Amino acid sequence: MAAGWMRTALRRIGIKVPFGGVICPELSRTVHIESDWRARIVTRRALVFTGTPVPGDLRDRFAIEPGSPLEILFYDSPDAVEVGRRRRDPHVLEIEWMPKQMPVRFGLYRHEDTWICPESQRKSAVSAQYRCDMKMGAFTIEFITPGLFEGGILLRHPGWRHVRSERALMKYALACLKEKRGEQARLDEGGKRAAWEVEGPRRGERYVFVLFHEHGIAEWERRVHDSSLVGRARRLAGSFAR
Repeated sequence: MAAGWMRTALRRIGIKVPFGGVICPELSRTVHIESDWRARIVTRRALVFTGTPVPGDLRDRFAIEPGSPLEILFYDSPDAVEVGRRRRDPHVLEIEWMPKQMPVRFGLYRHEDTWICPESQRKSAVSAQYRCDMKMGAFTIEFITPGLFEGGILLRHPGWRHVRSERALMKYALACLKEKRGEQARLDEGGKRAAWEVEGPRRGERYVFVLFHEHGIAEWERRVHDSSLVGRARRLAGSFAR
């Protein structure tokens, strides 16, 4: 593993060197959709440091809307301070952080952060992505809604063509639900809470979680059909008939 000064120097000239001195036995994430339909996302990590981090080593990643201004997006942590932020790609904001108190080597460190997503989640379907970026034991995610969920699916390592647009993602999720491919969400509290557990995710693996609100499956089946070639052809034929 490169020393801290070396990682810093390499990053200054554009060479990204990952920090391998941390292990995450457990990570949990709660997506709490509030009564105003904005999402409050709380992530809790149990971390064990085998090396000493320097600024730029530790990052939290969050989904954002393309083109959204980065400076107004709210991030908070009781144990860490933000040292930088950048847009990793059009859909991902990366927050660099450092512990307020330097962790004890090989001791257990608890990291928590809260993220407020300004986009309204009052939709027929909601989704979230997670990409494993360190050695990890287990990952759990739960969604809480003021409405009701009727179903959801975990998509492991979906190809680019399945996530290139919202329609493509929903079409793929509907097909997986229908064909019973992928891991379906566990629904609790009458559909107000949905959860998944992922054991032993590997670094670099990507997961997409899709949940349909009440009547959302039928709504998206209609939208996918209407926007297909067959659906557009039928609408065109109907316009000529009139």
